[in-house]
Amino acid sequence: IMRELARINGLPDEVSLYISRLGSFLEGLITSRSFTKWTVYGKERHEFDLIVRQCRHGIEPFLPDIFEIINFNMTRDQPVEIRMDMLILLEYIIKLKDLRIVLKDFGLTILNKIILLGLVWSVGKPTIKIRKASLVCLIHMIEEGILSGQDVNKHLKDMIPLLKSCLDDDWAPDLRYVSCVAVEKILYVCREVIQGSLLLEALLK
Repeated sequence: IMRELARINGLPDEVSLYISRLGSFLEGLITSRSFTKWTVYGKERHEFDLIVRQCRHGIEPFLPDIFEIINFNMTRDQPVEIRMDMLILLEYIIKLKDLRIVLKDFGLTILNKIILLGLVWSVGKPTIKIRKASLVCLIHMIEEGILSGQDVNKHLKDMIPLLKSCLDDDWAPDLRYVSCVAVEKILYVCREVIQGSLLLEALLK
């Protein structure tokens, strides 16, 4: 059906059809600020997720707006379900290999405004999923070369207490394991800009 719609509109494929829709859709969201009022069962939020995914690497011109929406919906006032969906979508974007170079320009923004927000401890088991998903995104960003050692080092002082909190969570062994993997990746990517022993010393305090 989508392929036929694309043909009727004179577009080469369904991806192009979704891309043609994304621009006006995001403009409406940003202008009306309706993304600040999303609910767990709201249709608009699911439409956002669907269109972004179907556009694949075609989202490149719209990344600032997409990250603004994800950032707002990662605040602690948002329901866990919405925050989790934002992180799952972020992971999808991070793993789009055609965007790897472009995403380097957004690396610090993603780290500071999205991932660090997700690592903050709060009461309740559901938030463990948020912290773990944030760490998974951090790991992927380092592995894909989106974050350099210098990038990570700039926010290391902010990250250390958050990582320690994850490592010290006795009730979430899976979170502690992912935290160990994240620390390993940080030590490796920062090996030329900091002394690994200093990071380990800070984590063990």
